Amino acid sequence: MKTKCALLAVHKTFEKTDGKREVTLYTSSGEEVSRIPQADIKAWVESLDRTTVRMTSVHAQDPMIADLIERGHRVVYTNWHDTGIEKNLPPQGIVVQFAALPASTFREFVPRPDLTELR
Repeated sequence: MKTKCALLAVHKTFEKTDGKREVTLYTSSGEEVSRIPQADIKAWVESLDRTTVRMTSVHAQDPMIADLIERGHRVVYTNWHDTGIEKNLPPQGIVVQFAALPASTFREFVPRPDLTELR
């Protein structure tokens, strides 16, 4: 079943699980927040219907972002300092605030295959 929403804010962070640092995603379409552990990220990406994904940070070598773009999602981002969001919020607070920002705050992430292939 595909997950549908007009936009989805995503905050990628690291949490300790059983003594290991693992990637964890916090997502929000504006009100509710979902926590997606590392083991479930691939299935989550596959479950999304095409949408605009607002990332709190982007990196040219991030395979999850590359996968989202390959699947037809529009990935956008903004400079943290341009958001006016308070620092030191918990991940849930960050992702809700990103979902609430005006669309004009964001710019589209354009992948650079030459950087992706460096690794």
